[in-house]
Amino acid sequence: PGPLQAVNRAGHALNAGSLLPLAIVIGVLATPLTPHWSAALQALAGAVAVLGGAGFKFMLITRAGFNQGFALPHLPVRGVRR
Repeated sequence: PGPLQAVNRAGHALNAGSLLPLAIVIGVLATPLTPHWSAALQALAGAVAVLGGAGFKFMLITRAGFNQGFALPHLPVRGVRR
C-alpha cells in the first residue's frame, strides 16, 4: 500500500508534466505567432516535459521502489555439483 500511495500523490505532477506541454504545443500550432515566440514556447514545453519525466522517475525510484529482498529458489551451479 505504501508505493501505491506514493504513486497516487505524485499523480498530479505527472499529469501536469504530460498535459501542460501538450497544451502548449497545441496552442502554438493553433495561433499565429512569430517564429521567435513559437520556438521559445516549444522549448518551454520540452523543459516542462523533461521535468515531469524526471520527477516521475525520482518518485518511482525513491518512493515506489519497494524491495522486499531477493528470492532465488534455484542458484546457478558452477562446475560439477557435488
